[in-house]
Amino acid sequence: MTAYDAHPLTWDEFLRVEMRVGTVLSADRNPIARKPAFVLKIDLGPSLGVRTSSAQLVARHDVADLVGRQVICVVNFPAKHVAGVRSEVLVLAATPSETEAVVIRPDQVVPNGVRIA
Repeated sequence: MTAYDAHPLTWDEFLRVEMRVGTVLSADRNPIARKPAFVLKIDLGPSLGVRTSSAQLVARHDVADLVGRQVICVVNFPAKHVAGVRSEVLVLAATPSETEAVVIRPDQVVPNGVRIA
């Protein structure tokens, strides 16, 4: 039995996770972060506006790779202060190791703010 079998997620629980597509407007290294991280400004469309995220993507991404890219964000977590940054959204990424994160993105451009279902 895996942890997934012991604690299955209900459909209603999944629907509570508000995932939206946004476009990275800027990406700057956070010089005070203990683990290398970017401070991202992400446009999540007219209803959500521009939000900030602290994201540990430095091992697999650089600024030029991130700016202009669409990403998927969880937008309904409470804001969290991380290394001097008010992180308002969580950028979803695949984590092939403890020190690497690869951004998950749509393979076609969609309007900012579109919900992931």
